[in-house]
Formats: sequence, structure tokens, C-alpha cells
Amino acid sequence: MPNLNINITENINDINPHIWQKLFGSHPLRQYGYYKSIEQTQSKKFKFYYINFLKNNELIAIAPCFIMNFPIDFSLDKKYKRITNFISKIFYYLINIRTVFIGMPMSCQCDIAFNPEFQDKNIVLQEIIPAMKAIAKKENAWMIAFKDFPRQYQSFLKNQNFMEIETYPNARLDINFDSFEDYLKTLSYATRYDLRRKMKTYAGLKPLTLEIKKDCSECIDRIYQLYINTVNKNELHFDVAKKDYFLNIAKNMPEEIMYFIWKLDDKIVAFNQCFYKNDIMVGDFIGFDYNIVYKYNLYFVIFRDKIEWCIKNKIKVLDEGTFTLELKKRLKFKFYNNYFYMKPNFKLFEPIARIITPFFAPSDQDKQLKILKRFKKI
Repeated sequence: MPNLNINITENINDINPHIWQKLFGSHPLRQYGYYKSIEQTQSKKFKFYYINFLKNNELIAIAPCFIMNFPIDFSLDKKYKRITNFISKIFYYLINIRTVFIGMPMSCQCDIAFNPEFQDKNIVLQEIIPAMKAIAKKENAWMIAFKDFPRQYQSFLKNQNFMEIETYPNARLDINFDSFEDYLKTLSYATRYDLRRKMKTYAGLKPLTLEIKKDCSECIDRIYQLYINTVNKNELHFDVAKKDYFLNIAKNMPEEIMYFIWKLDDKIVAFNQCFYKNDIMVGDFIGFDYNIVYKYNLYFVIFRDKIEWCIKNKIKVLDEGTFTLELKKRLKFKFYNNYFYMKPNFKLFEPIARIITPFFAPSDQDKQLKILKRFKKI
């Protein structure tokens, strides 16, 4: 392709932060500091690449990549995982397939970043597959994939023989009310009654105090303990963040990061790491003290306090990620579909992959996604 050059780097420091900002825009989880923090504290499970597209020596697009041995039984029920775990002990790479992903492991909605002044995205799309294949050859990867992508690339990727798998949607709440009480009025009678009952129970207990911090270094041990508590309650995660990640993110994103921290007396009992920029707030990692989580209805206390903070600070959209989807449906969140697009790096395996892949699709395995199929998603 004339005037189009491709540069592949393994370090985000090789990319100018100001150019990154121009291409990736203002969403909190597309910031340079977010990607840098993930790279700085990367697990041995991951290796990162950045495919950079230049036209006339100007950077016009960036496709962040990562390599991992992807467990295809990621979303399976425990009873089925017993079978795949047994197979994995004997044939590890049959269940854990080395894969080149476009996207990021900790982000629940990924995309390719384009210079807003550049119009012909097809030029980049035509070149991205050969670039992925070059990385796959270097890393001995059997699969290439696009993780958690919107459906706007469906036509191009299906023409390239990628398989489409519906995965976990983003859940977002439009904050177009003036108070938490006004918000309650938008809910169904049953949900409104349930929330008020929980708040009444909470009002009869010793109150929690809320602190909001930009830096959690002074309480990192307790924060991390609560985070691990929550990770252990939920088997569905790509990786477990290291303690250093929480420290690095505060250094690399001082303007966007915030920690909501709830205390009972002087003891931290819950936290939520959040990011905000302009009028969007994203709820990310969360942790609970499970000794009191149900007594205090901590999830609802956290949700109410964040909604009230958003209203006060003129936040218009709350993005809460991919979990507790049935509950979020009751709370009037909207759902935005994400998809995996995958194909083997060797044509010989394509027919086999097309047969077995649907059995591992989250939309057919996960109970939450089965429930959400009843509802129209955006």
C-alpha cells in the first residue's frame, strides 16, 4: 500500500503520549497512563505489542495487542471445567491456545485508535491481519483474535473468515436525574421497594464513612486484600492485578483516578477504583469485606454513594463493566454488545475451530448472558 508503513513495538514508551491522546480520545480507559500501568505490572501470562500505522511519516492508527495462552474454557460452568482441566493437564495447548489479541486484557471494550482526520480506515484494516500474522509467527501463536470489539468491524472480519462470538456487554447508566430519589422513581415498583428496604436496614446500623482518594498507597495492603476477596468469589477473570498496579495507576493517571473507600469505624470494608474524565465515570476494580457485605448491603450502598457523587459532579454516564448483569438490568442500565472475532492462524484448523468454538461461547454458557437474551441490547 503506497505511503503506508507499519511499525510494531513492544513498549508503549516508544509512542508519543500526545499523539496517543489525539488518536484514542477522552474515554478514561483509553488513556496513555492506563495502558502504561497495565504494561508496567504485566503478568507473565501476557506480552504486549503495539501495531502502529504511519502514512507519510504521520501516525494514523494504533492497534494495541497482547499475547497469551488463552483458555478456551474461560466461560464454562464448573462441571464442564473439570473435564477441560483434566484434558489441559495432558494436552495443555489444546485448551490453552496461544493467541494474538487486538485489545487489552483488563479492558472490557476495545477498539483500534484512528487519527480523527484520517478517513479511509479500510487501508489500515487491510494491513492489520498481515501484521497480526507476523506477530503470531514470531510468538508461535495458533490463533489471532479481536477481543471485546463493537460490531462495526463485523463485515470486514467475516470476509476475512473470522468467527464471531458474542461476549460480555458493557453496562452503562445515563445519569439524567437530579437526585437519587428522582432516580428511584425511574425504576420498577419491585426494584424501588427492594432498594428502599435495603437502605432502611442500612440506616439502622452503625453508619459507614466514605472517603475519596487519588492515591491508595497508605492503605494498599487492605485495599489489595479486599480486591483478592472479590476475585476469589468470581472465577471469571483474565488475570489478577498485582498490587503494584494500584500504585502505578495513581502515578500514571493522577487526573482521572479516584478511590471510593468505605470504612466502619477506622477499618476499610469496601473500595471501588474508578476513573473519570469529562462527563464519564468508569467503575473498575472493587473489593468487599465479606464479613459484613450482606448485613450492610454493601453493593447498594456503594452504588447509591457513587450515583450521588456523579450527580453532584455533573457526570452524565456511569460505565460499570461486565458483571452482575441481571441486577444492572433492574437498575436501568443499558447494555452495549461486545464480540470476540477469532480464527486459527493455520487454514488447516479452521474447520475444526468452527465446530468446537460455539460450545465455548459465553453467550451460550453464562447464566447472566442467557437471561439478558430476553432483553433488547444496543
